[in-house]
Amino acid sequence: ATLISMKDHIPTDIKESLAKLNDSSRYLLGLINDILDMSRIDRGMMTIANESFSLERVLDEICSIMQAQAQRKQIKLLCRAEIKHTDLTGDPIRLKQVLMNLLSNAVKFTPKDGQVFLIVEELEETDTGAAYRFCVSDSGVGISEEDISRIFDSFEQIGNNRTRSQGTGLGLPISRNIVELMGGTLNVKSQVGSGSEFYFTISLPFGNPVETHALNASAETYENARFLLAEDNQLNAEIATDLFTAEGAQVELASDGIEAVKLFNQSQSGYFD
Repeated sequence: ATLISMKDHIPTDIKESLAKLNDSSRYLLGLINDILDMSRIDRGMMTIANESFSLERVLDEICSIMQAQAQRKQIKLLCRAEIKHTDLTGDPIRLKQVLMNLLSNAVKFTPKDGQVFLIVEELEETDTGAAYRFCVSDSGVGISEEDISRIFDSFEQIGNNRTRSQGTGLGLPISRNIVELMGGTLNVKSQVGSGSEFYFTISLPFGNPVETHALNASAETYENARFLLAEDNQLNAEIATDLFTAEGAQVELASDGIEAVKLFNQSQSGYFD
């Protein structure tokens, strides 16, 4: 769908259908991922990684992604980080998953011209790490005391039919379990008509600085670049090749890792970018 929408002279009605297809695909992918995560949690197989990451970079990525969603609803998203240490050890992917779940909910239940806040504070430090408080708050519709008792149950959803249709009812249960695996507790304070606040505190060990390899994503970056692509799924290989060549790149395909090593060794030094 993405490849087709990149073509020139696509009729407006076809573009609209492709946009709906993309939205539906993202929803389905999110549903599948949520169900897989709940299955891992129920079987005690959910694990938390232990790797060096930059908290500042993770927060920048989250806010950048969520700004577009907030702007579409004409909501103001404000992000603030009061942290002294940014190089930490933990699971940046799972942390990002929790915060994006909370922010997505906040945006979904906040009306036009409302506000959503992400505030991260470093509370205290030791010789080996620090404690951080993460808080997502909004000026939205709020949650009743009765609903607060069940929002962390699997497949439970609150709100009207429209907001329920935008989710799976799994985001908060998954987020709660991830936070618990990280050593914290996901709490909520809310009042109907006055917005909601979801917050948790976790301690993270200090980590090594992570190098940033910035990539200019403009078309010029890929013009005449030579890529060696190793992919054993033919459909994936065709789609990836088409995406790269659409940006002017040259792609040489290997059907597996062994063939990729062979092609690389046979090429001149620096042949592949």
